[in-house]
Amino acid sequence: MALSEIISTIEDIKRDIQNQQKQISLFKKSNQNNISRVQAELKGGRNNHDKNMLKALTEAASSLKKAETALQQAEKSATQAARI
Repeated sequence: MALSEIISTIEDIKRDIQNQQKQISLFKKSNQNNISRVQAELKGGRNNHDKNMLKALTEAASSLKKAETALQQAEKSATQAARI
């Protein structure tokens, strides 16, 4: 594989990473809207459904943040690799 092909592949990977970052950003917004909706609509239910849902949504938000951080690092690494 020629160097130009490797750099092209790295650039493709960077575009994939950027697309994933956009998807995560959209999902984070949706997740935050769901958290707000649960807080407003299910506050204080007898069966603790609101607390259970909020816990799951909050854990999802935390996982999204970790994925976002990993993708940022991957993009940075891909940029550095393409410059070599």
